[in-house]
Amino acid sequence: MTVHLKIRCGLALPFFCGPWWWRDCFLRTVWPVVLALPLAFFLTDSARAADAPAPESRDEFSTYRLAKIPPDATNGLGSWIWTDKTFDRQTCRLWKEIEIPSGAKVSSARMKITVDDGYQLFLDGRELGQGANWRGLTEYDLTLLLTPGHHALVVNCFNDLFLAGLIMDLSIQLDDGKTLDIKSDKTWRVVPENLKNWEKLKHARAGWPAATVLSSEERVPYMNRGHWPEDYMSVPRFQPLVVPFWQTGWFHLLLASVSGLVFLACIVLFFQVAFHKKEQRLLNQERARIARDIHDDFGTRLTRLVLESEVAQNELPEQAVARHQFSRISDGLREALGAMDEVLWAVNPRHDTVSDFVAYVCEYAQTFLQPTAIQCLLEVEPDMPALDFDLPLRRSLLLAVKEAVTNAAKHSEATQLLLKIQRQDSGLNVIVEDDGKGFDPAKSSGRRNGIGNMIQRMNEVGGRCSVASEPGKGCRVEFSIPLTRRHSRLGWLARRWHTRLEGEDKSAGPPNPENAGK
Repeated sequence: MTVHLKIRCGLALPFFCGPWWWRDCFLRTVWPVVLALPLAFFLTDSARAADAPAPESRDEFSTYRLAKIPPDATNGLGSWIWTDKTFDRQTCRLWKEIEIPSGAKVSSARMKITVDDGYQLFLDGRELGQGANWRGLTEYDLTLLLTPGHHALVVNCFNDLFLAGLIMDLSIQLDDGKTLDIKSDKTWRVVPENLKNWEKLKHARAGWPAATVLSSEERVPYMNRGHWPEDYMSVPRFQPLVVPFWQTGWFHLLLASVSGLVFLACIVLFFQVAFHKKEQRLLNQERARIARDIHDDFGTRLTRLVLESEVAQNELPEQAVARHQFSRISDGLREALGAMDEVLWAVNPRHDTVSDFVAYVCEYAQTFLQPTAIQCLLEVEPDMPALDFDLPLRRSLLLAVKEAVTNAAKHSEATQLLLKIQRQDSGLNVIVEDDGKGFDPAKSSGRRNGIGNMIQRMNEVGGRCSVASEPGKGCRVEFSIPLTRRHSRLGWLARRWHTRLEGEDKSAGPPNPENAGK
C-alpha cells in the first residue's frame, strides 16, 4: 500500500508542481477558459431567452389570455359544488375519479374550470395549473394525459370571503365516437384536511363525504353583473411526463440492491483482510520465535562443536591423520553455521525490507569473493528505502543472486565483478556483471551453470531473469522482481479456496480399482 501511494504521489506532484513553464501555461490558458465557460453559458441562455417570442400574457403554467371569449364558453358546465359548510379563509379539497375504457383512444379532452376564489389543479398527482379569479374560466387540454385506465382529478380550492364554489366541465371524445362528460356534481368527494399526500392517491377512500351542490340562486346575482365569464384562459396541450430511467422505481430498487451487494462485499472483504492481517501478524511472531530458538539452541550447539573440534585438533600432532579429520569437521561446522545464519536471516520478519536485503547481498558478495582474485564492485542506489519485501520474493532473489556470483567465481576467470542494485518502477533490479571469458548461452549446459535454475526461480515469483554473454566479453545476468506479490489479496483468497478443494480431493482418497467397473 505504501509503495502504490508513493508512486501515485510521484505521478501527481509533477502535474501540479511541475516546471515554471507548465504552471505559466496552466494559469494563462486553462484557468481563464474554466472561468469563462460559466459566463459564456449564461450569456448564451440570456440571448436565447431574449430572442424567443413572448406571448401576450403568460404565467408560470403557460396559460394564454384570449382576446375574444367563445360564445359557448359556459355550455356544458356543471353545478357549483363545495363542502357542506362555508366560511372565510377556507380550504376545500375536491376529488373525482375518471375511468377511460380499456382499448379506447382519446381524441380530445378539454376541461373548463373556475373556483371562487382560487385553486390548484392536479391530475394523477401532477400539478397542471392554478387560478385566482372566479369571474374567468380556464380551459385545459388533457388529450395526451388521459390514457386508458384509472385517473384521479383533484382540485385544492381556497375561499377568502363570503361565497365559495367550484364549477367545471370535462368533455372527453373517444375515437369510436363516444363521449365522456365529467361535470361538477354531487358525485365528487371531499378529502379530509388531516390527510397527507392526498393529491397523489389513486382511489378515494370509503369515509370521504360527498360534495354539496350549492343553490344557483345565491350565485346568479353575482354572475349577472355584466357578462360572465369576464375572462377566458386557454392552456396549451399538456405533454406526458417522460420519466428518466434513473428516476423510476425499478432503477431505485436495482440501485439499492447493487449498493447492498457492494456493501456486503466490502464488509466480507474487510473481515477477510482483517483476518489475513491477523494471520500474517501471528505468522511473523512464529517466524521470529523459530529464528530465536534456532539461534539460541541449534546455533549454540554448533558453536560448541566447532570449539571442541578445534581443541581436539590442537591437542594432536601435526602429522596425525585425526588432526586433518578434525580440521575438515571444523570447516564443515563453520559452513553449517553460515548456512544457518542465512536461513535465520530469511526467516526473521525484521529483515523483510529492501534496505536489509541490499545490505545482506552486498555483504555476502564481498565476503564470498574476498578469498578469490576477483575484485567486487558495488553500485547501489543511495538512500534505499525500507520498503516491505515479501519473504518468498526475497528468498528467491537471494538464491538467484548467489547462484550468479558462484558461477562467476567458478567459471568466469574474471578480475572484476560488478553488483548493481537499483529500484525500477515498483520492483527491484539486480545486475551481476563480470569481465571474464564469457560463454555462448546457446551452447551452455543448464546443469553446469544453473541458468535454467535462476530463470525458473524468477518465473515462479513473477520476476524475470535475462542472461547476456559472448565469448571473451564477460557475462551479464539481470534480475527484475516486484517488491510485493501481484494481486496479493485476491490471490490469497484464491489460494485458500484452491487449498480447500485440494484438501477435499485428498480426503476422498484414490479411486478403488475394484469399483472402477461398477
